[in-house]
Amino acid sequence: ADGLEAFERVRAAGPAPVVILTANRDDALAARAVREGAEDFLLKHEVEGPLLRRALLWAIERAARMRAAERRRDEQADAALGRLARGVAHEFNTLLTEVRAALAGAQDLLPAGDAAREAVRGELAGADHAVRSAAALTRQLLTFGRARVGRPAPVALGPALDGVRPLLERAARAPARLA
Repeated sequence: ADGLEAFERVRAAGPAPVVILTANRDDALAARAVREGAEDFLLKHEVEGPLLRRALLWAIERAARMRAAERRRDEQADAALGRLARGVAHEFNTLLTEVRAALAGAQDLLPAGDAAREAVRGELAGADHAVRSAAALTRQLLTFGRARVGRPAPVALGPALDGVRPLLERAARAPARLA
């Protein structure tokens, strides 16, 4: 045993500021304890009330500062993720608007009475459905982007992407032309 068993049990129970008070004058052990998260390593025979009190107060203050800094980092990361989600959603909305306009105009390109018109109309309806699914996903992404600060929110991407997949596959196969 190296003398840090009690410290390791306390740390395993959860984050808490720990000041080790010991009779063991082992500088290597003290350095290891501090590296592993102890706030201080004091020798019993060298500590009087005011020193111990100060060491405990500082340990509590350092732990509070570390938690606050971690919360700030998390909030900043959440805010950055929210900005990214909003930016992607706005760009995607622009693309969807262009696709919907192209779909609306594509049907008018076929002459009335053309036998292929109904088949094409079915394809266009499927593509329009996929665009609507993508628009719903974009709304979820915008909502996610607005709600990020301090509140992680799950977004189910699978079902929405499944609805857009046929549109993306068709777009990847054939060049698009806007008239």
